[in-house]
Amino acid sequence: MLPPMYRFVPARAPRGAAAPARPTSEQFPPNLEPATDFVIGQVDTGFVLQAGAPHPWLAGHLRFGAEDVDPLDGVTALDTDGGLDVVLPGTDGLLDPADAHGTFVAGLMVQQAPRAVVLMGGVLDDFRGDDASVAEAITALAAAGTKVITLALSGGPDEQRRPELLEAAIGQLPADVVVVAAAGNLGTSREVWPAAFPRVIAVGAVDASVPVRAGTAPPRAEFSSYGKWVDAYATGVDVLGPYVSFTETDGDEFTGWARWSGTSFAAAKVAGKIAHVAITEAISAPDAAEKVLQGPPVEIAGMPPWTWKPYVTMD
Repeated sequence: MLPPMYRFVPARAPRGAAAPARPTSEQFPPNLEPATDFVIGQVDTGFVLQAGAPHPWLAGHLRFGAEDVDPLDGVTALDTDGGLDVVLPGTDGLLDPADAHGTFVAGLMVQQAPRAVVLMGGVLDDFRGDDASVAEAITALAAAGTKVITLALSGGPDEQRRPELLEAAIGQLPADVVVVAAAGNLGTSREVWPAAFPRVIAVGAVDASVPVRAGTAPPRAEFSSYGKWVDAYATGVDVLGPYVSFTETDGDEFTGWARWSGTSFAAAKVAGKIAHVAITEAISAPDAAEKVLQGPPVEIAGMPPWTWKPYVTMD
């Protein structure tokens, strides 16, 4: 008998813990680097297409199929605590909570690895995504030759058990494939899957806006999960990235860029840095990961020092 469905959600910060995506006029400098044949796999919501094309900053660095397109404003939803409250078909003139999550995450990875290509497995949004579909996407990404796979997702707040299908898929990956996952946004030390699997690099978020002494790490973001099973931390609060152009009925106007918070975005940065080191130093992804996962420890109040993990800085 197959195990019951395990529901995954994009690991954006819950609205009660940090702000949802917000408009900004800031943007990245142009990416002038040509794409190589190094492919990062991404299991996410798909890529948003506007005027028939993905975000222009990512031009030439994305691979996807028709099933990997992220439709905007596809449901009317009430989502106040990071969980699912009400879902109705149709549009409401407001961006859904996970809209453009895949585009945003891909942008952060390419920002760190400007010569990489991102291959999408678009099986997720705030209201769908189970262990079977995520496991199939991981297997397909590995078969396509990806060496880094990013899972900017986590089990929903009510999920307590290990997702067996996903555990099996990750366990069958070739040894030269690195899997990076968001540690989740529960704000507790409770294990979150798939990040807590031993084969996976679990990434939590810090708040880099808090001043600290030179050579020390910023504090853990309030929403970030933590614990001995987390492997590293990176900036995940008020992160700048490519988004969509969309004017909401409540007056918010997005012009292609946003700031957003969540462990998804910390994981994306770490995955991108691993890919960048693998590309520029011509080494394997596991060897690159070993080099990247270095830095001052993120001190966690109430946790023993041996559970404090490195803060990965970005270039």
